Amino acid sequence: MAINNARKMRVLLRRTKKKKKKKKRENAINKQTIFRKVRIFRLENEII
Repeated sequence: MAINNARKMRVLLRRTKKKKKKKKRENAINKQTIFRKVRIFRLENEII
């Protein structure tokens, strides 16, 4: 039983790590898109 529990814990840890990596990537993409939108917005204001 103890061996199985240890195995389950390892699997859970692995899963959570993968999720965290995905979240970090999503945040990076969101930051890039926001930065782009802000830059476009500033350029439009300068033209007007």
